[in-house]
Amino acid sequence: MPIDTFEDHYSTAKKHALNAIQHNQNVVLWGTGCNGKSHLTWELIDNDLLSLSNYNHLYQGDLIHSDSNKLLWLECSNVSYPITELKHLSYVFINMDGFVYPDCKYGHVYYSKLRSGRDCC
Repeated sequence: MPIDTFEDHYSTAKKHALNAIQHNQNVVLWGTGCNGKSHLTWELIDNDLLSLSNYNHLYQGDLIHSDSNKLLWLECSNVSYPITELKHLSYVFINMDGFVYPDCKYGHVYYSKLRSGRDCC
């Protein structure tokens, strides 16, 4: 079935993420913005499907410790970042860049907050 909407794309990404978690794999969520990367991560955490006791949850630019016993869960917007930083690790690459959240305009979701807690707009 073709992926024609944001909801279809998000659902497919979620299915691949759950499969990676089930098989104890490192995960890279990639998308340029307003693609649902953080929303998917927190949805999985809130529903106890993703355990931060098993994964180091990182963002692009965070220091990656490959000596940790935890798996990596990385959110990034630069496609070359995981290629250069994780070149010695295997991981599931989930491309979330195909669709933009419908309420996103000019790269901002108007009701969202930045990681600092401030409004993004």
